[in-house]
Amino acid sequence: MTRRLSFLLLFVLIALGLAWASPALATPEAHILRIDPRAGVSNGKPTLTTVIEVVQFKRLSDVLQPCAGVTGAATLGCWSGQLEKPGALWDPFPFPEANAHLLVKVAGEDTLTKFVDKTQWGKAQGQPNVGTAWLVSVDASSGMGARFGDARAIAHEIIEAMQPNDLMDLMFFDDVQVVKDTKWMTYKQRADLANALNDFKSPMPSHGGDRALFTQIKNMTRDAFGSLGNSDAPDEVPLHQAMVLLSNGAGRGDPESASPSADVFHAYLDSGRFPADNTSLPKTPLPVISVWFPNPGSLTENIYRNNEAQFMQSLANPEIGGFFDVVKEGEGTNKGKTIIGLVKARFNAMWLIHWELSCINPSVEQTFNLIFENTKPVIAPDGTFKDVPLGVDPTQWPLDVDMKKTQDAANANPLYPGGQFTVYGNFCWSGDKTRAEAYFIPAGTKPPASTNSHDPAQALAAMQQLQAEHMLGTAVAAGDGYVTFSVPDDEKILDGAGDNMVSHVVVYDNKAHRASAVDATTVLALKAIKKPLSLPLIVGVAGLRVVIILLVMVLMRGGGGGKKQGGGTPPPAPPGYGAPPGYGAPPQGGYGAPPPGGYGASPAAPAPVTFTLAPRAGAGAGGTEAIAAAPPAALSAAIVSSGAPAVVEVRCPACGMGTMATAGQTSFCFSCGQPLPGDLANGEGGGGAVAPGFRLEWVGGSRTRLGWVGGARGDVA
Repeated sequence: MTRRLSFLLLFVLIALGLAWASPALATPEAHILRIDPRAGVSNGKPTLTTVIEVVQFKRLSDVLQPCAGVTGAATLGCWSGQLEKPGALWDPFPFPEANAHLLVKVAGEDTLTKFVDKTQWGKAQGQPNVGTAWLVSVDASSGMGARFGDARAIAHEIIEAMQPNDLMDLMFFDDVQVVKDTKWMTYKQRADLANALNDFKSPMPSHGGDRALFTQIKNMTRDAFGSLGNSDAPDEVPLHQAMVLLSNGAGRGDPESASPSADVFHAYLDSGRFPADNTSLPKTPLPVISVWFPNPGSLTENIYRNNEAQFMQSLANPEIGGFFDVVKEGEGTNKGKTIIGLVKARFNAMWLIHWELSCINPSVEQTFNLIFENTKPVIAPDGTFKDVPLGVDPTQWPLDVDMKKTQDAANANPLYPGGQFTVYGNFCWSGDKTRAEAYFIPAGTKPPASTNSHDPAQALAAMQQLQAEHMLGTAVAAGDGYVTFSVPDDEKILDGAGDNMVSHVVVYDNKAHRASAVDATTVLALKAIKKPLSLPLIVGVAGLRVVIILLVMVLMRGGGGGKKQGGGTPPPAPPGYGAPPGYGAPPQGGYGAPPPGGYGASPAAPAPVTFTLAPRAGAGAGGTEAIAAAPPAALSAAIVSSGAPAVVEVRCPACGMGTMATAGQTSFCFSCGQPLPGDLANGEGGGGAVAPGFRLEWVGGSRTRLGWVGGARGDVA
């Protein structure tokens, strides 16, 4: 018997060693235990919720070293006692967010997510969905005997340890089937769970010597976790799941109830999909707490004809939070609190971590990798979430819009009909502006319910309706961090009045078929104003007003066509040389006699001017005539009233052309524009004796004119 017991102890030690073979390296390991398929939005940004643990395991030989001097049947109890010490086999490891990177594969390329925050599981129990769905399977077969009471005691401690967000399904099974199932119950229904436990006071009768234990466990797991979220189950499903198996491990006559099958089941639980062939289900790795209640005979005589210990131990998966322990008859009450305390301590050390997930693979399947850089010690990564469905429709994952930056920009430059505005965020269109669209919710209406519908036809109809109402803004520029849209030139986009006027906008990616948030609390609301007058129009109106004012001023000052003619005596003409130059020789026969009173003379015209001539000293001979004139300042004193002057036809000595001259007034040649000499027409033309004249002189066969220069006469070529 001692030899058989030693074989059993050696077998259990080997089994425990195999269970902790990988952790024996004492390297910290990271494990993704859950990725929540429910898309969350925090400050308008799509948020991914994960449950992750980082643990550092200890060497099993160091844990069992105190039992080296214990012999016989007490050895198994010593080992159990050492394993039940808090932190005996593992230590929690801080999550190094500065060195952690969660990558998601999009279109074949790893895309980086952004860390948001972390909270330890034990401190996050008040947050929504932070809890555990417990499946507690109690072996009620006849082979349990008195140990059925020990199993009930441990189940009772698990019920007592429930947290507000926990669920529990309590199942009793015999050697054939499940005989009682409470279905999923909430924390508030834990009294009903306790009553169900109290009602089942004794094991079921035997149905024979054989039992397909492995098949029973697999079916219970599939039925329980496969029904989470059903219409007859609680609406809120916790993020975490766990299974507790309280059994003697007897599966005699069943070839599957052996260690190899348990290893397969172990992998099945780690994959976390129930049933395994339904690849559309999300991955939810399931830690198993396997508690073995050995039959008295199995410690010795039955060690070689059954493998209950190996089977029960192989079911546990300590790498993701599972646990294995041995409870002998009568130890249930004492060990119940210890076992659930150890399990909860492991769970409470997990981390609830949120990430900003801007890009997501357009297919149902997603691939995530959790890696760490520059950590001491090195943390083993987790790449087990590969090509697995999250259980979420990718088109329902919202676009990552930076609400604050976008609203700040709109506050500084409000959008208006016909203008432009910019939305900031982390987008996945790689600068392709044709993928970006903006839909404006018309004023006075709520966001269409069909815009967020799971029915593609309804969503398409909603977008077509907004397009028909000209509520679509097209992208004029786009990048991974921004997109600039044109605003429809329609005041229906304006909702509210005054400083409270806003526009409600939904940004849409027409390739990934993803949109920004559309519910009333998270829809993009941007400050807006009425359309301002355009600058060209303002300038044009102002210019028109200036032209009108100038025209009115001209009409008022000029008198227009209807102003009365005549009036006061016009001012005298300024001193000068007479009328402006003419335009050539007069027609044959001259211009005829002037009208009475002269050309243009008013009835009040002054009398002819009498000029006083003084001979110029030193006048030379040789055909040169010297003509002197009074200074211009003396002209006004020389004016004497007389009758109207006579107009005669003379020949200009400068150009030889015929022209007209007024006696006693300054005259000019109509052809060349030169002043006429005062001695023309017997002293009567060209202004008479006092009219400015030229001294004519022949030089080189041509005649040179001398005129006034600076108050004295000089040569003018």
